[in-house]
Amino acid sequence: MLNEIDAKDELGPVSIVILSDLHIGRNARALDLSPSECANGVIDNRFRNNFIDFIQNESISADYLMIAGDLTDSADPFEVELATEIVLEFMEVLNVSEERTIIVPGNHDRNWALMKFGDHEFWNSLTYAPFKLPGSLYDRLQVNSKGDLLDKPYFAVWESEKLIVVGYNSSQHCGPEEAVNYGILIDDDFREIKKLFEIADWPENALKIFLIHHHPKKYDYPVQFPLDFSDLQGVENLLIALHDYKFDFIVHGHVHQPRFSIDFGEITWPIGILSSGSFSIQLPFDWNGAINNQFHLLNVEGRMPDSGYAKGNLYSWRYTTHRRWEPSEKQHDGIPHLEPFGLYMQHNDLKLKFRDLLLKLKAGIVDLDEEDIIKSFPDIKYLRRSKFIEILQELELELGYSLHNKYNNGTLILLKGSD
Repeated sequence: MLNEIDAKDELGPVSIVILSDLHIGRNARALDLSPSECANGVIDNRFRNNFIDFIQNESISADYLMIAGDLTDSADPFEVELATEIVLEFMEVLNVSEERTIIVPGNHDRNWALMKFGDHEFWNSLTYAPFKLPGSLYDRLQVNSKGDLLDKPYFAVWESEKLIVVGYNSSQHCGPEEAVNYGILIDDDFREIKKLFEIADWPENALKIFLIHHHPKKYDYPVQFPLDFSDLQGVENLLIALHDYKFDFIVHGHVHQPRFSIDFGEITWPIGILSSGSFSIQLPFDWNGAINNQFHLLNVEGRMPDSGYAKGNLYSWRYTTHRRWEPSEKQHDGIPHLEPFGLYMQHNDLKLKFRDLLLKLKAGIVDLDEEDIIKSFPDIKYLRRSKFIEILQELELELGYSLHNKYNNGTLILLKGSD
């Protein structure tokens, strides 16, 4: 069971560091992430220390650590041993306990080498053996959940007054004979998950997250090919159920492309979908300038008083060879450094709200700073940044101001029109 964070009647602040697709092993981007030689001529040997130094220098800490699969590259016992060492190291620097560390397996967390001996139940039963060894990371963490990700029906639940996480192993069928390691939600498993949703007596305001390795929606690659057939199969009914039971987020990995989107479903309950990208795989060279390695910090401040939607900010950082860790950029990473969430309004309603507010603030007559707008309408800080800028740009000509990036630091300023 997860430890409680705050009082029972309100959600309160919750912070979660999110990693995915570490690929500890030959395909990692640094020598200190592999027990043997890395592929592709990798020479970096300070990735772990660079991450730890960045976390300490930026004073980043969290209540929880969440990893969305592919902890290892091939589930070799030496990879699992090194992955355990690395994650424990990260937990320490983030000040996150084992009780608050949550991991689901990915397709690379099955030992495919054993499966090559033959399609036999005996060999298949050993594919997760390295993770079940006493003292391994999964062995240490599974005691904090209900269920078992490595055995039927392949899901587990972490429960507290503040956070509910349902994790599912979408990779339990994957193997070396598969040309594409797509994810699958098995019908029988989904029925068991649905039963859980129906009988669960979870705190009404608890943050609810569904953690899975495979992506529940398709994303465009930075280059046109290869085509992607590796997404989650059987996702339609899952999404309906997650909307029905008011889950706040889906967190996944696998696709190596960081994205953040909002899915409203048919009942207009918003679910934030975070595609976590890859923390430390060696990415394809033709992705340079379009996608980088990433990690994220999900800061939930509470719930919107009227709608009950989770509100807060998602922060993302990228890693580049020369500049190390730095804030992500939408243009080069697929995800901005700061992505607010919580305020969702129809475009025209939002535009009218902005128009009335800016007229009261005398936009076009006096200079206005972004903070002036937020002080008058505090909930605006939970509006997605792209929408915030879009509305201001649409009103620019009508209200007679010009929109500028103040000091080139991302803060907006509305300059009055010329006399």
